[in-house]
Amino acid sequence: MLQERIKINFNDGWKFKLNNQPNFYKTDYVAEGFEEVLIPHDWSMDGPFVKDAPTTSRGGYRPAGIGCYRKNFFIPKEYKGSIVEIEFGGIFRKPTIYINGNKVAYWVNGYTTHRVDVSKFLKYGEENLIAVKVDNSEQPCSRFFTGSGIYRDVNLYVKNPVFLTNLAPFITTPVASSERAEIAVETEVTNTTRK
Repeated sequence: MLQERIKINFNDGWKFKLNNQPNFYKTDYVAEGFEEVLIPHDWSMDGPFVKDAPTTSRGGYRPAGIGCYRKNFFIPKEYKGSIVEIEFGGIFRKPTIYINGNKVAYWVNGYTTHRVDVSKFLKYGEENLIAVKVDNSEQPCSRFFTGSGIYRDVNLYVKNPVFLTNLAPFITTPVASSERAEIAVETEVTNTTRK
């Protein structure tokens, strides 16, 4: 278990295939026809203009549909006992997240950041598989171009089981003059241990 908080860029090493691929999230799946992509990735932007595309003019006459992502990654043994989270800056839309064949998260909104605790699904000291199904098939879905895919950065966080809660710190300066200042800090601590 680590004491310090680590942030690792998780954008490299992804593979992608357009259209639904049954069982693509399983560890024994043979990922034929997947292409290497760098995150951020938007398959709508990479696709052709199509006059009668379901996205219509609102979506720039670009393709949408379903896309599947896979990535193999190694987790060191010393991370065991820590909280390991994967943060997605943005996925459009309706992503389902799998770790080593296990469904670990799903959400609908395509614009918000999500952090997923994957600690209990990992194999420590071994290779792991993350798979992401992105479903942007309901079209038209917006009044403007949304794109499709994992379109913002992905990061992996490793932290102590007792940590400052995400987005919790609130800092104010109730007294501030040219001679003196007071700073007030309010925060919340999360303890995932039994102590």
